[in-house]
Amino acid sequence: MEVRCLTKDEMAAYLNSFAKGGKIALVAEKIVIDSNNLGGMIKSMEENYNFTWVSGVEPNPTQATVLDALDLIGKQERPDLIIAIGGGSTMDLAKGISAFYRYYISEKLTIARMTEIIKGKSYQGSGDVIPIYAIPTTSGTGSEFTKWATIWDINKTAKFSIDDNALYAKEAILVPELLYTLPKKMMLSTGLDAMCQAMESFWAKATNPLVQDIATMAMIRIRENLKGALDKETNEQAMLGMSMGSSLAGIAFSNTRTTACHSISYPITMMYGVPHGFACVLTLEQVAKRNKKAVPKIDKMLKEIFGDSENGLGNWLKEVSAGIQDLTLSGFGIPESEIPKIAAAAFTAGRMDNNPVDFDQKDVEEILQAIK
Repeated sequence: MEVRCLTKDEMAAYLNSFAKGGKIALVAEKIVIDSNNLGGMIKSMEENYNFTWVSGVEPNPTQATVLDALDLIGKQERPDLIIAIGGGSTMDLAKGISAFYRYYISEKLTIARMTEIIKGKSYQGSGDVIPIYAIPTTSGTGSEFTKWATIWDINKTAKFSIDDNALYAKEAILVPELLYTLPKKMMLSTGLDAMCQAMESFWAKATNPLVQDIATMAMIRIRENLKGALDKETNEQAMLGMSMGSSLAGIAFSNTRTTACHSISYPITMMYGVPHGFACVLTLEQVAKRNKKAVPKIDKMLKEIFGDSENGLGNWLKEVSAGIQDLTLSGFGIPESEIPKIAAAAFTAGRMDNNPVDFDQKDVEEILQAIK
């Protein structure tokens, strides 16, 4: 994977420098293009390439979202590459298109068939994917550095993961200027997602000293810059710091996967529509406290980053989210009576069993009670 850090003008020029007449698919919400004044770039791409713009990006894409995008791109000519400009859902959709295009052109691809392929992991290993150029417009998902994509079941019964080494982006292009128009609530949610990813990679069963160093650097960058990025829309230093912090977090957790916080977050998002970053960070402090007994280095890490190993993380979370979002279940309209239902659905393979401490349903209920 190649990594570039460009200005917005440099990005526009670069994306119009590929071979003329090539088949290119752009995955980006129209609001992202409009709010960043990228209309001129799109017009040039339409003139230079056999160009398809997939603008139907929805939060938490489903099998149907991927199929709709494939129908738009069509079977007549395989794209040479996919350009994804957006947040985690945009990256997920781009990876879904890349992974499933070969099935789309060779068979009758339906939602049921796609679900079968995902569950059986038959998409893995062929290398027959469309290269992705990933350009994040949020400061948190880290998806531009991972081989994973999340596809949410259209019936809201499961969260599926696509996982293939071939789905690493060919290039990750960082453009801090694209963060300037990000709404505060989304900046907070995605920034806290990056903090969560970094911290979970620090204590994950699959961690190692190098990952822990990268994760620590990510957490320091985020802690130093998130408030500044929220306070001023055009704080260039803070936006650059958040881009770097998010990228480091993405590199860290791409080597380890995430743990209990992400596992518990999935039913919170799927059942109650809580944005992913918020759903993950809700349990971060409580999970950190419980993981200390298995990973004593957590104490030192928390003290280094937040100045206090006991209350520093919680105090920082309250400070940075003040006036934007109450980080409790009730803050998202989830009543205490729903806790058993969430806890029962919180055990995702590859996430919960990657946590250094084993949790059962009672443990998860206690974690959720502490944030009600």
